[in-house]
Amino acid sequence: MPSETTEAPKSFWVASAQARMQPLDDVNPLSSQADIDSARQMLDHELLAIHCAIAAAKTRRNTMAPISRLPPEMMSHIFRLYALDEIPAKSRRIRFENPYAVLGWITVTHVCRAWRQMALDDASLWSHLVDISPTWMLEMFERCKGTPFGVKASFRRREKEEGKTMSGVVQDILARGGTARLRSLKLDMGWTNKNMVPIFEQLQTAAPFLESCVLKIEGSYPHIREHIPKNLFEARAPRLRRLILNHWLIVPWRSSFVSNLVQLEVIQSISSGRALSVADLLRVLSRTPRLETLVLQYAVTERESSSDSTIAKEKIVELPRLSKFTIRTSVYAFVLLMSGAQVPPSCNLSLECNGKAQDLRTLSPVLGPFGGPFDEKPLQRIKFESAAHHRETSLQFSALTSTSPSASPKLQLRLHSHEKDCLTLVPQLFHEMSLEHVSIFEVQGLDFRRWKKADFQAVFGPLSAVSEIRLHGTSSNEILELLMKAAPRAKATK
Repeated sequence: MPSETTEAPKSFWVASAQARMQPLDDVNPLSSQADIDSARQMLDHELLAIHCAIAAAKTRRNTMAPISRLPPEMMSHIFRLYALDEIPAKSRRIRFENPYAVLGWITVTHVCRAWRQMALDDASLWSHLVDISPTWMLEMFERCKGTPFGVKASFRRREKEEGKTMSGVVQDILARGGTARLRSLKLDMGWTNKNMVPIFEQLQTAAPFLESCVLKIEGSYPHIREHIPKNLFEARAPRLRRLILNHWLIVPWRSSFVSNLVQLEVIQSISSGRALSVADLLRVLSRTPRLETLVLQYAVTERESSSDSTIAKEKIVELPRLSKFTIRTSVYAFVLLMSGAQVPPSCNLSLECNGKAQDLRTLSPVLGPFGGPFDEKPLQRIKFESAAHHRETSLQFSALTSTSPSASPKLQLRLHSHEKDCLTLVPQLFHEMSLEHVSIFEVQGLDFRRWKKADFQAVFGPLSAVSEIRLHGTSSNEILELLMKAAPRAKATK
């Protein structure tokens, strides 16, 4: 039964509405069309007014919620923390199977009028321009006002929205905002270079706030010219700390901003044939004394260069702050690079290389300083693949320190089991790498029929702490027989 408190406002609003609509009492379906249209227009205006009144009442009610006790500054801080986790992105639509999910944190503006206004008033919330759509990126640029902003865009999708393309919008934003306010830049150019020239034209002025730059292009096709202009950022980006270049051929390494880098990643495809010589790379590294993270994927030539002979005469390049070093190249290039660079023994090393089994003779002394207990730093991962491509006669070995199925092996070898030095070099490497702490290792070999008990003990004998062995391949039975003859302590799983 309605109380007097609830009945009073109901009577008031009903009476008010009836009084407002009283002039329409004479209008009915038989009235003229002009009178009907006029009455409908008047009712639409009344409905809009009622909606505004309801919205005002809801807004007043929301101000009494406990969360409304927080000051706007704290709410803005909460929004910024939320924006770190809920980043707007096209991929979110697929992941959450909800078109609305692409907005990410922007959905807070749809909760209530107060939250929307607080979000709109905080320009820093909108300073991360992402490629949800061309229209959205422009809108975010307008809302970030005069604050430094970051741009993240991919040109792989050839979509248009209201006649606008993503590359065209990025060009417009860079033309209007220039690089003077640019804080971060991440561009995926895709498979064509038609977007590069107009965008690089906008990136030829100083970038005083730029901290991170990621440029990616699929540069494995001859018609694409992967050239970064020499006057990129007018060679002035004093705050640039992070530079990631994916498949770019010519880079302005002599620019002054290189000396401030903390993270450098250079990624090429194995078939590109456009890598730097070791001597050229050392010259670049000599200008990056603050480097903490270095990733080189096929970025160093795997063949001997005419300039390599000068490395021994040059001053050793010191990288005292380097804490993470990931490299994928040949044994020759890695050993030569390490002969000209001084890397701290505490650096976390991840190496993936290829060569012949005898190359392990030159590799193991270089890896010696990174030895120590295998379950501790600095060694992260070593992968070696023999140049012999006969998988049916290969020995594949992996050493792990975690029982997780998704754990990455710290040492992974693929050797031709019939190569001359295989049986002597592998134990030597195990010893020099202090692998006696390894508790789990995997072996995959498809031709162990010629192995003897002494051979197996010579190769795997140093692994005295092994408690679990994982076997793969058709020769698992042969390996089990060798294990039984050697009477190991390990538990073998097939």
